[in-house]
Amino acid sequence: MDWLGPTDFLKMDEQLAESGLGLCDHSEADSPESIFLGARLTDIPELVQRANPITYVHADMPPILIQHGRMDAMIPVQQSMNLVHKLEESVGHDRFEFGILEDASNGDPLFESEDNMKRVFQFLDRYLK
Repeated sequence: MDWLGPTDFLKMDEQLAESGLGLCDHSEADSPESIFLGARLTDIPELVQRANPITYVHADMPPILIQHGRMDAMIPVQQSMNLVHKLEESVGHDRFEFGILEDASNGDPLFESEDNMKRVFQFLDRYLK
């Protein structure tokens, strides 16, 4: 599993094409994203903007752990990288952690490895204890 889903729906196809991974079909009328929002993404950019999680990054948001598999053919790693850039501008490095699992794909067991779970629990302990 990835710990983060899409952050900017309209950029997903472009980013998948750039990475050479996966199908560039997120903007199609029958994509899960378009069905969720009720229309083809490219026809409703204002609604898509309101649905994008990256829109809601703000200085007072809680700490966040972001992990993404570089080989994810469903949600391109650039989605997380763009979120990290926005977080750097808005909240600073002390409010988030970011890690790319180089060989991991979407739903990969590498996310549940002992080393990675240790990192997840350390993050939770730091902010919840």
